[in-house]
Order: sequence, then structure tokens, then C-alpha cells
Amino acid sequence: MLLSLLLSCKAKPPVQEPTAESPKKKTELSAYDRRKMDFLFFEGISLKLQGNYSQAYGKFQKCLDIDPENAAVMYEIGSVLHSMGKNPDAIAVLKKAISIDGSNIWYHILLAECYRSSKQYANEVSVYQKLVKSYPDKLNLYYSLATAQLYNNQPEDAVRTYDKIEEKIGITEEISLQKQRIYVKMKNIGKAAAELQKLIDAHPKEVKYYTELGNMYLDAGQKEKAMQAYQKVLQLDPSNGEIHLALADYYRETGQTEKSFEELQAAFGNPNLDADTKGRILVNLTPFLEKDQQMKAQYDTLCLLLVETHPDDATAQYFYGDLLAGKKKHSEAREAFRKCVALDKNKFIAWYEILLMDIELEDYEALQKESSEAMELFPTEPAPYLFLAVAQIQFKKYDEAESNLKQGLNFVIDNPALAVQFHAYLGDIYHKQKKYAASDEAYTKAIELDPDNASTLNNYAYYLSVRNDQLQKAETMAKKANELQPGTPSYMDTYGWVLYKSGRYSEAKEWIGKAIGSGAENNAVILEHYGDVLFKLGENAKAYEYWDKAKKAGKGSDLLDKKINDKKLYE
Repeated sequence: MLLSLLLSCKAKPPVQEPTAESPKKKTELSAYDRRKMDFLFFEGISLKLQGNYSQAYGKFQKCLDIDPENAAVMYEIGSVLHSMGKNPDAIAVLKKAISIDGSNIWYHILLAECYRSSKQYANEVSVYQKLVKSYPDKLNLYYSLATAQLYNNQPEDAVRTYDKIEEKIGITEEISLQKQRIYVKMKNIGKAAAELQKLIDAHPKEVKYYTELGNMYLDAGQKEKAMQAYQKVLQLDPSNGEIHLALADYYRETGQTEKSFEELQAAFGNPNLDADTKGRILVNLTPFLEKDQQMKAQYDTLCLLLVETHPDDATAQYFYGDLLAGKKKHSEAREAFRKCVALDKNKFIAWYEILLMDIELEDYEALQKESSEAMELFPTEPAPYLFLAVAQIQFKKYDEAESNLKQGLNFVIDNPALAVQFHAYLGDIYHKQKKYAASDEAYTKAIELDPDNASTLNNYAYYLSVRNDQLQKAETMAKKANELQPGTPSYMDTYGWVLYKSGRYSEAKEWIGKAIGSGAENNAVILEHYGDVLFKLGENAKAYEYWDKAKKAGKGSDLLDKKINDKKLYE
């Protein structure tokens, strides 16, 4: 029944107010054609709601075959064409619908939307100008007209339209601030200030309008007027936190950097200013910290103020943890990040930092536990799968680690650097399981994704040298890793070890010696490598000395004790 009413040539328009344009009289459809129309129209509406616009268009066209002058059907055709981005065609059919039934407001509104999408802003303005004349009590039409006028670069006309709205509903924050923004864009600061003054007069104790007034004057270079407005805020609300941010901007603009920082400190120490706002300020400062030591010191001070003022806020604990992590205080940083997730368990970035701290602290028990917790909370985030696999590799749970890496890879999207790590760790696992073909395949994928990843090149080269396999390829990769990141002890050792495996002992001695001289003097593996090279070169006494150093430094190879006891090289 509803569809019949909508489609009937005698149907009333959805808007009750009459207009100058009335529906044209039409010939009545037969009962059969009406039923067929109802069915096709219903199918078209259903398809449209499902987003199947092309099929919906076909159904509506069949409706027009039955009733070529049906404005309601034309409106639906215009709607699907608009949704398909075919606005010129939509405009043409909507104009025809309006010529048949100009009394339906929705036809005009959709036409205006099509004009907007086609950037025909003058035509959009024209449509809404006609509508506000026909429907002077519909406020939404005035808002749409003002927006269209702004798009059409008619700011003065838009202000006049907002004035008409104001005449109907009185002074409101929304309208006054919109007019103020228009006047600022027109560089008419006087009229912009008058709009804010209207709000101040209507709400004399509302400090945010004084703050907005001060900010506007500051941006316009009228610093004395800006300070007058800020002082009014301090007078009305001395505990206001945001005014200190505004004053910090003011003093920075006037070159008074010390006072600017004092105001920032006052803002960060004010509990009435929320922690998230303070956090955004810290984020904005971050890009400048490496090059500006004074700003770095100020940043540290603000972080401490943040956590002192908001000790039970997750954001504050996160920034405190980040501060501690930057100072290499990994244990304290981890505790701060743990407090953060205790306050807000859905803060993934804090979980990520916890897992990083676990690795820095070599706390693989914690890494295994906390990466599992993170996986449960964020099942589609790939990083926790990687961290869990790292922990499981430490405990030689290779099958579980492999499973997690493969599962996590499914969630790596548009992040080649992360995918490289997944494939590289798979290569590590397969190497440890002596699945060398699978290891080679995984490392090859990693290098294909990032041919200049020094860590991947180094590790693959080392594994090949351990296997005494593809040594020329290993040499090329190890050499490239050192070119990409010169001075890295582990990379120099790998290159030297590849040379050792190739029988080039003098060159191997040079490179592994460089590694020891570059900070690896307490690395058991590298010291043992150096002893092996010395033994091959016939420098047995020195070889014994370096094997002893390796033993004292930590865990070397499984053969280290046997070498020391027998004073003989075992490989």
C-alpha cells in the first residue's frame, strides 16, 4: 500500500508546504501495471539499500518503461546515479523530475547535492535560495545555503544567511563562531572580535570565549589586545589550565622563551588540564628533540610534571615510560608501561614498548607471558606473534615459534620491514632445526623484500658460513652488510668468519681483529673465532690466550672447553 501511494500519480509530496510548482496531472495506470510497478520499485529500493546501484538502476528504468513520467522513480534513478558518481546524468534526470513535480523538496535537495559533488557551487546556491523562499521556517535549508555560499566564495552572503538564522533562534555559539571564522578569513579582525564579544556579553563568565579572542588577536599580531583577553581569563578563572598554554604561545611569539616555558610548566602542573592535551603537546615537541638539547631538557621536565600531576592516568605513565626508555632505564621504563596498560589495557603502543623492554632486559620468561597477553587483546596485530616467537626460540620451542610466525605473517599488511623480520626469524628456526632448504627460502624472501637490510644479510651469511655452504654468496652478503653499517662488530666478525671458512686466514684475522677493537673485547663467540684464526696461522700461544679470554667472557661454542683442555683446534 505504501509503495502504491508513493508511485501513484495522485501521491502527495512528502513536504506539506505548497510551492508554486505543482505536480502535473497524469494518466492513471491499470491495476496490473501498478502492481508490476510496485514490485519493480520495491526490488530497486532493496538493491539500492544493499549498495547494488547498477542493478537498482536497471529496476528503476523498467519502472520508467511502464510510467515514463513518474517523478518519484526519476528521483530514485537520480539517487543511484549520484551514489555511482555519475552526477551529470543524475542532474539531468532530477531536473526532469522537478519539471514534473516541483513541489517535492527532496528532489531539490538531491539536485543541490549533485551540484555540490560536481563543484557547480553557483547552481547549488541557486537551488537553496529558491528553497529558503518556499520554506522560510526550515532552518536546515539556511545552514545548507550558507555552506554552499562559502563553497562558492561568497563569504559576505554566507554571513547574511547566518544573520537570518540568528534572527530566528537568537545568539548561539555555533553561529557566532562560524561568522567569526569567516571574518578572520576575510582579514576583518574587528568584525570577528565583535562576534566573540557577542558571546562574551551573553555569557560573561565563560572564559573560553576570552581565550578564543586572545588567540585570534595573537594570530593577527595584535599582542596587547591578546594579553588583555588572557588576563581576563586569569581574573575569572585562576585555576584554568588552558590559559597557560595560550600564554606560552604568547610569550614564544614575543620572543620571551623563558616565560613561555614557565607557562608550559604551569600548564603541565595544573590538574585541571587533561593529560591527553599535554600528551599531544609532547608529541608535537618530539621531532625537535634530537637537534635541540635545551628543548630535550624541557621535554624531560614536562614529562616528569605530567606523571606527577596525573599519576593514575595511562597517558602520563606512557610518556614517563618513554622518557625512562630513552635514558636506557629499561627496568623502570617497563614498570611505567606496565602501569599504563593496567590503567588502560587497550593501549597497544604501551604493550609494544613492554615487549621491547623485555627483550632489552633479556627477560624471555616475561616476554613469553606478556606477548601472549598482548596477542589475546590484539589478535590481528602481528608484532606480538613475532615477540612470542622470539621468546619461544630462546626456549627452543621451535615448532611453536614457527606456528606463531606463520600465523602472524597473515596480519602483516603494507609493512615490508616487519615482514622481513618474520621471514628472517623463520630462517633462524629452520637453520636451528637443520632444515637448510627451508632456511634458505625464508632468508631469500626476507632479502627480496629488503635487499639492503644489513641484519638479514649478516645473519644469512653467518649461517651459510657455519654450514660451510655457498661461501661466495655468503662473502658477498657479509661484505654488503659491512658497507651498509660500517663499524658493527658482529658484522665484521661474520665477514671474517666467512673468510676463515674460505681458507683466507690472514684476511680473517684482520676483520675479526677489527671487530674486537670496535667493542667486542668481551664477546665470547668473537674472541673464540679469533683464537681459531690464530691457531690456523700457527700462532698457537696467542690462540690459547684468546680461547681463555672467550671462556672468561661467557659462553662460547660447545667445543671451547675441549680446545682449551687439549690445546687443539676442533671444528
